Amino acid sequence: MASNLGFPRIYVLPSHLEPSQLHYLEEAVPSLTYDINEADLVLGKISKRERAEFELRRHKLRIRPDSGSGSGGDPDSTVRAIAPVRRVVVEEHPGPKRRKIGDAQHPDYRTAQNGRVQVLKLSWLTDCLAQGRLLPVDNYLLYEGFKISSDVDSGGEKPETQNISSGAILRRAAEDHAMNTANRAASSPLPFNVHDSRHSRHPPPTLERQTTSEHDTKLPAIPEYLHTTYSCQRPTPLHPPNEKFILELKKIRTLRLLQGNQIGVRAYSTSIAALSAYPYVIQSSHGK
Repeated sequence: MASNLGFPRIYVLPSHLEPSQLHYLEEAVPSLTYDINEADLVLGKISKRERAEFELRRHKLRIRPDSGSGSGGDPDSTVRAIAPVRRVVVEEHPGPKRRKIGDAQHPDYRTAQNGRVQVLKLSWLTDCLAQGRLLPVDNYLLYEGFKISSDVDSGGEKPETQNISSGAILRRAAEDHAMNTANRAASSPLPFNVHDSRHSRHPPPTLERQTTSEHDTKLPAIPEYLHTTYSCQRPTPLHPPNEKFILELKKIRTLRLLQGNQIGVRAYSTSIAALSAYPYVIQSSHGK
């Protein structure tokens, strides 16, 4: 049974796991925790050390890496890894000899119990459940380090320092607020008065309402000989009525030709041909 294996506190990373898999692990492992800060082992469906470091940062768990960690076959790493498990077994089966071993102050025991965190592949847990025993972590270890606690300092100095700094911050904020309020009160009359006087002297101009029907002009009828498809079929005088305007269009067409804009050249050529055949002077609504 999984409950008799003596698993330490385990946190399972939910990334790449189906809800059904998480529910199965919750039922199979009674020592699962939902708080990563309480865990001794962090398991995930990951395979690289970089991903393990990323997951720890994403869950805001500050870790100081262990310089001697790794899966290089170091015997001390195996002893440290199973130290929490031995402690759980001692609590469940409190024999006199085991209690003596469990209470012995091994150099790494307290650290392994309180501060050491190991990130393992999830396959370690599934293999342990499949074989019904705890397996060494050497082949599953991705990352190992110590938790960095925010209250590691001595109890008397840190709260006092925090109180002093917070009080100084509050006083500084009150002084800045009073100074900003005084500056706004001293400088506010001038901009507002200038703004108001400017708007009172120069009201916004009103738009003149006009409609297109007011500027309608009666255009002469287009002669029948101009109702043709191609320009070569339309009679075009040598000096058309809109000759000045056509000369300006020819200048623009030449510029488009020099720029290599063939589409612009064709568009202006079509317009020039149509205007050259138009027998009336083009005028605006004001007669110009």
